Amino acid sequence: MKKGFFLIVTLIFIFLSIYGVYYYQKLQKAENAINESIINLREKNYEGALDILKKVLLNYDFAIVKAPALYLIADTYEHLNEYERAVEYHKTLIADEKLYRAGLWYVQSLISISRLYRKGIIETSRQQNLTLTRYAELVRVRLKNQIAWGNLDSENSSRDLRSVLISFFSFNFDIAISLPEPIALLDEVEGELGFLYLRTEQYDKAEEVFSKVDTPVGMFGLAKVYLNSGQEYKGIALLEKLMEFDTTGKVRVFYGKEAFKYAEKLYNEEKYEEASRIFNKIHKEFKNTQYSELSLYYLARYYYEFNKFGDALNSIDNILSNAVDLKDEDAQLIKGYIYFDKQDFVQALKIFNDFLKRYPDSNSTKTAEEWKTMCERSIKYLG
Repeated sequence: MKKGFFLIVTLIFIFLSIYGVYYYQKLQKAENAINESIINLREKNYEGALDILKKVLLNYDFAIVKAPALYLIADTYEHLNEYERAVEYHKTLIADEKLYRAGLWYVQSLISISRLYRKGIIETSRQQNLTLTRYAELVRVRLKNQIAWGNLDSENSSRDLRSVLISFFSFNFDIAISLPEPIALLDEVEGELGFLYLRTEQYDKAEEVFSKVDTPVGMFGLAKVYLNSGQEYKGIALLEKLMEFDTTGKVRVFYGKEAFKYAEKLYNEEKYEEASRIFNKIHKEFKNTQYSELSLYYLARYYYEFNKFGDALNSIDNILSNAVDLKDEDAQLIKGYIYFDKQDFVQALKIFNDFLKRYPDSNSTKTAEEWKTMCERSIKYLG
């Protein structure tokens, strides 16, 4: 009896050993293949990496292998600017909940898709954005629970022999790329969720999310919320702070565009003091650009209309001396008006004559000729 029992145990042990070695060797081959593909990626041999990774997907049906392989394929297609195919592989990873047990690769894919949508690289409908928003909400909850309680999948994992063996040998599965910690991924997910709320015009939710994301991306998102929800003054102030930390120049460019738009709105609402403050800042920050030129033009108009002729002439001289000629004609005319109002008719006449020589085909030629005539009459009768 005892001999029979020990024989059975021995046979089971031998079987498990053979079975285990089989899976161990398969996982080792998969690990080596993925690491080879990562080397290719780092050397920018994208086609070589894709070839290896697609073979990995065909030959290995293990979640711990499939999840990083799918993500790396998607990431490779992003490097090749084949964004539609990248999204296809990201979505394949996200759609298979069995792969969630293999690490947080699905979270990385969510973040990647959201960024592609956010940057306008992939055109999306409102419904697509809403669907991704709902999924991001679920992932956020899942990550929070995982951070609080640890691995959520172990108790639900399959307990068949194959799964147990794969799980056991997976402890040695080590590829040459690592995922960020869950808490870091949570920050990224919340940032992307904020932008998704922003794109779907859920401004209250977006503000709530971005207010808690203490990163430059969070601050930028909050600024966009303010700009889109009628709180432009808050958005502009936040962008001005952000420019101090802007290493890419993207915030600076965005600030120039949005600040000018807001200042122009204030000017049209006759809120001249605040408008002029922003126009002056734009001029100082963005010299020799169209925003600087347009800001100087509005300043010249403002100063002229309120009889601040010295400030108006300074703004005009900056317009005429910079590298942009967008408002040179208009500035020259305002300069003539100023000298006429100062009753320096001789100087005004010189300016209008100079205008007609410089811009003979201008749409304002008739206006300049009329003012020239007025100057000549004033000189004749008023001296």
